[in-house]
Amino acid sequence: MTVPTDPAGGGGSPRSAERLSSAFRYTGDPLFVLHGPGVLDALVCRDYLERDFEAALWEELSAAGFERIVFWTPWEKGLYFRDADSSAGRPRGTGSPLGTGSPRGIGASETANAAGPVPPPAAPGGPAGGTMRFFNGPMGAVNRLGAGRLGPGRPSGPGGPGAGAAVGTGRPPAASTVGSMTDGAAVRLLATWLSPRGPRNPLRTAAVFLSTPELLTHLRPEAVRPLAGLFGELTGGPRTDHLCVLISGESDRSRIIAEVRRTGLFTTLADWLEGTAADGCYGYVGHAPPAEIERAIHRTRLVDGLDIGDWAGLPRLAAAMSAESNATRKWLSTMQLWARERRPLDGPELAKAGHLTGGSPDGRSAWERLDAMTGLGTVKEHVRRLAGATRLLAARPAGSGRRAQAGSHHLVFTGGPGTGKTTVARLIGEIYRDLGILARGHVRAPEVSQLVAGYEGQTAIAVNREADEALDGVLFIDEAYRLTERRDSPFGQEAVNALLSRMENDRERLVVIVAGYQGEMKRFLDANPGLRGRFPEANIIHFPDYEPDELTDILLRNLADIGLTWEPDTEEALRTVVAGIHRLRDERFSNAREMRSLADDLQANWSSRVQRAAGAVDLGKRPAGDDGRAAAWAAEQETAAPGDLAALWERPLLRADIPGRYAMHLPGQAPPIDEVLAGLAELIGLGQVKAHIRELAGTMQLLAARPAGSGRRAPAGSHHLVFTGGPGTGKTTVARLIGEIYRAIGVLRRGHVRAPEVSQLVAGYEGQTAIAVNREADEALDGVLFIDEAYRLTERRDSPFGQEAVNALLSRMENDRERLVVIVAGYQEHMRRFLDANPGLRGRFPEANIIHFPDYEPDELTTILLRQLTAGGLTWEPETEQALRAVVAGMYRRRGEDFSNARAMRSLADELRARWSGRVLADGGPGGDPARLAALWERPLLPADIPERLQRDLPGRVPPIEQVLAALDALVGMGPVRASLEALQRRLRHRQRIGAPGVVAPHLLFLGPPGTGKTTVARLVGEMFAALGLLSKGHVVEVKREDLVAGYLGQTEQKTSDAIAKAIGGVLFIDEAYALARGGPQDFGREAINTLVPAMENLRGRLVVIAAGYPGSMREFLAVNEGLPSRFGETIEFPDYEPNDLVEILERMAGAAGYRLDPAARPAAADWFRRRRDADGPAFANARTARGLLDRMEDRLTARMAQRPDADQAELTTLTEADLPA
Repeated sequence: MTVPTDPAGGGGSPRSAERLSSAFRYTGDPLFVLHGPGVLDALVCRDYLERDFEAALWEELSAAGFERIVFWTPWEKGLYFRDADSSAGRPRGTGSPLGTGSPRGIGASETANAAGPVPPPAAPGGPAGGTMRFFNGPMGAVNRLGAGRLGPGRPSGPGGPGAGAAVGTGRPPAASTVGSMTDGAAVRLLATWLSPRGPRNPLRTAAVFLSTPELLTHLRPEAVRPLAGLFGELTGGPRTDHLCVLISGESDRSRIIAEVRRTGLFTTLADWLEGTAADGCYGYVGHAPPAEIERAIHRTRLVDGLDIGDWAGLPRLAAAMSAESNATRKWLSTMQLWARERRPLDGPELAKAGHLTGGSPDGRSAWERLDAMTGLGTVKEHVRRLAGATRLLAARPAGSGRRAQAGSHHLVFTGGPGTGKTTVARLIGEIYRDLGILARGHVRAPEVSQLVAGYEGQTAIAVNREADEALDGVLFIDEAYRLTERRDSPFGQEAVNALLSRMENDRERLVVIVAGYQGEMKRFLDANPGLRGRFPEANIIHFPDYEPDELTDILLRNLADIGLTWEPDTEEALRTVVAGIHRLRDERFSNAREMRSLADDLQANWSSRVQRAAGAVDLGKRPAGDDGRAAAWAAEQETAAPGDLAALWERPLLRADIPGRYAMHLPGQAPPIDEVLAGLAELIGLGQVKAHIRELAGTMQLLAARPAGSGRRAPAGSHHLVFTGGPGTGKTTVARLIGEIYRAIGVLRRGHVRAPEVSQLVAGYEGQTAIAVNREADEALDGVLFIDEAYRLTERRDSPFGQEAVNALLSRMENDRERLVVIVAGYQEHMRRFLDANPGLRGRFPEANIIHFPDYEPDELTTILLRQLTAGGLTWEPETEQALRAVVAGMYRRRGEDFSNARAMRSLADELRARWSGRVLADGGPGGDPARLAALWERPLLPADIPERLQRDLPGRVPPIEQVLAALDALVGMGPVRASLEALQRRLRHRQRIGAPGVVAPHLLFLGPPGTGKTTVARLVGEMFAALGLLSKGHVVEVKREDLVAGYLGQTEQKTSDAIAKAIGGVLFIDEAYALARGGPQDFGREAINTLVPAMENLRGRLVVIAAGYPGSMREFLAVNEGLPSRFGETIEFPDYEPNDLVEILERMAGAAGYRLDPAARPAAADWFRRRRDADGPAFANARTARGLLDRMEDRLTARMAQRPDADQAELTTLTEADLPA
């Protein structure tokens, strides 16, 4: 049998292959990059000979008119030629090839990769083999091509490339050794041949850099600068007829560029490779197309005796093999093995052996598989029309009309997920391949995230990488609309532009299919005029959702594939469930994927049930622990015979195996309303909440029972609710019960609750917030969308994204009013402002649907705490319970707006359990005996386990106010300050004693220099007011100007309001408050003061503001706002410390650091402080100066002791007069 003819077409050498010819599009540029998996592969060329990539590239370069072709590799061969003309430096065809062998040939000439010296014929006028012109190399003018010394090489066919002889030696070179060429000499020689600025070279030269990144990385230092200069000349100099070809096995252009940049030496080359000038100078050499695979099959048949199993199906088989993206070398190896084993080559056998993963193992065509898909009638009809039009155009007589537009093969698939778009895309690849539109028909399906990068220029590289991989096949981009969704980001549009460029430039080799939801894809096509041109209306194919019967068929087919059987009543129940799923579907419904998920859940439930019923081992659940259950499990597993388990597969799937989340679609699955309301009654407290919800539920039941035509329907928003109250008051729990109540009444079909954080609803870019809200609303459809702390959506006036979220929410509440209930929750006052922020909110949340959740009472909180302790396995005595009640009452009394109620009790229970555990383990001694540890659980919780910070509320403890006064007495040098505060607390206690109305803690001014204890006293003031019951918590929030003032209009008000909110229930201490008044009328500090003044009035009784600073500067502060002086009820002055007071402070600081001050040093220290105060004047820092003095004395002490290795402990820790600085 003769070899089928395969004339060279489409350009390139007839002794090369299509994938190389189509990649090497030489346009006259001095640099060209060939990359991809094909550069590492063998090629079966158009003449049916197998050539390695170098040999095939030599043929292409020779056909392009290059007369000298030289190769450079980082490995042992270095710089070498493959033909005698190049070696001798003469025009092509005037001499002979280096060898007389041939590429891997057919029949008797089968001498592939044979090695050995083959003498060339004598050159005219010289010795045999021809002498290369002398040049100055590292060994002088001695490098020449010696006769008969060509060395081992690759054989070539007549006139083709021959042995890979090294320049100058005749044997494979080793870099920089005697007889070989150094890197520096190689670069000088290449520059002589290639440089556009050097002497004119009459021979057109092509230099091929094999494994370019490795070559550049391992280059010797002396060659780096000359080669970098040569690249600079080639990319920036005058045009030249010569060419440098860079070879890399990388498919990803960005990785090639990164490898070049990583060398740190060839920046000019890297910049050129990354720039737009290089866009047309990349050639991607992919895997073999079907024509080459078919040649490989025939070659193996003729050379190795391979049998063909199905001659008629051979073209389809070659196409399927091509689509696998395997190297041709691998296919040749596989086919040679099959030839030796006498195995006939056909599709089913290759699929069975794992060599074919795409297509159909049973040999069905793409059309047959498309017809076998469930449903998709309109899709199938559309694809047939496209195929018919393509066949008709292909049969059109030459010259009878204009060709079809270039983009007519590109397609748009619209529809929801799971409708078969990806499957049909793969079939389109095969159909287009069979129609001759595509050479391979494989499908490349990257994620959108793989196409869009985060830096300018990187996105185009990513798109080109994926397009290169898809050449001769299909690039399938699902959810393509995401490329144009973000208007604020240029990278998606950059991806679209790069995609359009490739669709135009590779219109004969690339088909693009984009897919996504119908509405989103319409907006995608409208986003760029070029998209509509590439995707004509006739090529938009809509994939509708499957109908219920089609979905059921898909589900039953999945179950049958698993191996399950079922009774008729089970199938009927499944059809009901699927119909319910279909009825409640939304745009995101996943169709066939949902059926696969349901099939998996059914199998899991069936598996657990039949194994439990048969007493078999649940193979997926090995018991944990050392109580013997694990051993029993292992013993059961050993006795469970495979035959017993196999018998379980005879048991059918039952209705009881339907997962709970789907059972709602079956009749009678919703719980009765009385049962749900009984769950509400079990909650602790919340009397008003329970009454409100019962009334609401009764009203809805009444409306649902109203006869048809008896009146107008209830308002659309009447089911939406507002929950107000502090954290931990049961709002989330009740929201879940509301979902069940609405489901039981029939308002909602599912009644589930979706509870996103506010941060999940608000994005940082325009348009993204609406997408986030819609995503959460979609998840909540037929249930409840619960948004806690919803007021945060409208708090930031300087940000439009919160308002965007509210608008999107209102839209969904209107459009999905039959399927969505929204519950918003938060603090009472915050939620009032939230509802007032947008008129539409008041309309959707009527006053009657606002439910307030008050704080739990102390007894209710104690009950919650005791339940938590009981659930944790603890017991207690009556006196412990009495102590806990006192503690909880104290926490309740001091609570602020953010008191977390039940959450606070859970935290306290965890802390009590941890302290109890530490105590009983310490009392029980070491050891881990299980019996001893179990006995520890009999020990009760004691009052001693209550945290120290809470023990002040225990009976018999010193009153908190006395503790604060004692702390004031302990302060050094605070006589006037103590007197002022004691007078203030006496006055406040007297007002409380006589029952005076409106007793509140006043705002205070602290006047004095730094380091006089103002911050310390502010903390004690907070504790004092809390002990008097005038503040709920008494904590201190310390701020300065930078904590309140921002850089943009409106932000300062927000920062100040945030600080005020944190301080509610305690003290806002503003140190150096005068800094807010400096900077002029337009300074944002004035905005902070203007925000602070009304808050000081509106929050009296809940907030104390203490402003501190120098006396003179504070007068400027008070003058900024006329309402400011009247807000401060008390002024306390902090004078400088006396020297003796500072010595006492120094002694206390030293003691805390582990030192003592020598009493003899006290007078000298006092004198030091006196001198320092006089010298510093107003800048004297008092206690801060004492802290600095201690540090300096410690430095001097350690320096002295370093000379005293024999010093005792007392000497090491005693600060003396000698340690005082001058």
